[in-house]
Amino acid sequence: AKLTLKVHCSKGTYIRSIASDLGEALGVGGHVAELRRIMAGPFDLEHAVTLAELESLKAEQAFEAMDELLLPVDAALAHLPELQLGETAAFYLLQGQPVTAPGAPANGLLRLRDHRGVFIGLGEVQDDGRLGPKRLIANKDL
Repeated sequence: AKLTLKVHCSKGTYIRSIASDLGEALGVGGHVAELRRIMAGPFDLEHAVTLAELESLKAEQAFEAMDELLLPVDAALAHLPELQLGETAAFYLLQGQPVTAPGAPANGLLRLRDHRGVFIGLGEVQDDGRLGPKRLIANKDL
């Protein structure tokens, strides 16, 4: 008999092991015949683009349409609080120096934007309350 399950789990979960354990518990054996990931973090199939769609756009040289499919560089970090820095603070942070950041929470990771709203990376509130760089991205437009 074929059983279809929908599992909501965290990373590191072995679905094939769950199928095997379920089959063993039912006394019939079990294995995965088909596995489809419908969501990973904030991304889901509803917003996915197929390879065929991309190949079709490429064949039509519809590069602007392809660009419109791209997500912002920080899309996977939307769960983190965001902080926009002033021009001076952004400059020094991009040089690797901790900065004071009014409006920052007392601790944790933050998505950082410069004074123009451009994503510049992740910062972390340090023990002294200043904001230090955690992971910055190179951006030729900065």
